Amino acid sequence: MGRLDAVPDLQRTLKWALQRQNNGYQGRVNKPADSCYSFWVGAAVELLGGHELVDAGAVSAFLVQCETRFGGIAKFPDEFPDPLHAALGIVGFTFCNPDEFPRMSPTLLLPESLVDRLYVKASKRSTSSHNDNARAQ
Repeated sequence: MGRLDAVPDLQRTLKWALQRQNNGYQGRVNKPADSCYSFWVGAAVELLGGHELVDAGAVSAFLVQCETRFGGIAKFPDEFPDPLHAALGIVGFTFCNPDEFPRMSPTLLLPESLVDRLYVKASKRSTSSHNDNARAQ
């Protein structure tokens, strides 16, 4: 994490990710859009700073088509839902509707507010542990 600077050509990578949008996102060329890629590819686009280049309305519309009458989100429209596609589809939906939902972390699949709180707690715990070790010596 924190190593986007190690990617040799970020613009080329972003272009590839943006080309995966076909209403929803597809995982590979010549494959149909799949709800889980709204997270996998959507997160890559978020991390690479290309959110404003996405047709968020088309991705959202695709995900709404994947919602089922049973509840949940399916891999494709008119199929049965499963927990993986539901979770990834929901987070992908938040990327397309940032003003309507809490900001989600594209790296951890969690609300950024929670990630920030966990990071602060971990930092405090690390600092406290370091200080305890220094006092013990």
